[in-house]
Amino acid sequence: MVPESGEIITSANVPSSIRDPIADFYVLSNGISENNRIIWIEQGSLKHVGLVPELNARPVAVKNAEFGLLVDVGITDNGHIVAAKKDGSGRIIKLVENGVKSVHSFKDDVSLLSFSSTLNDIILQASFEDQSQPIYTGNVDESGRVHVARIYWAPRVGVCLILPC
Repeated sequence: MVPESGEIITSANVPSSIRDPIADFYVLSNGISENNRIIWIEQGSLKHVGLVPELNARPVAVKNAEFGLLVDVGITDNGHIVAAKKDGSGRIIKLVENGVKSVHSFKDDVSLLSFSSTLNDIILQASFEDQSQPIYTGNVDESGRVHVARIYWAPRVGVCLILPC
């Protein structure tokens, strides 16, 4: 039975130790009401529970994964969120039929990388030793495909101009 008045049809206690109930959990949905899930991080563990009318589902912890925070990249209504580790690496988590699964890993810690590139006689050099934490962003294109990007800001980028002799 779906109430039309907005009345509460049931409530349940989900034991957890969420520090900030306003910011530490999200609802993942994909347009199928029986498949919505609450997802949160508790003491480094990613947990989720189904939002079914009876609220009788038990929380499930994702094994072998330790995360620092969830990052809402604007596509939770499309069933996706980023779970990030403290080193900046992270995973794209997707809502699936009976839970969630990791669909992509941003594995490398960019703070260990450096690069140089030549473009039209300009040499660009960047070192990510002092970079800040990454910024994750996401969108859904017109065909319904989800895209997530990880962006780093490098405070020290050296530019060298090579002039022909």
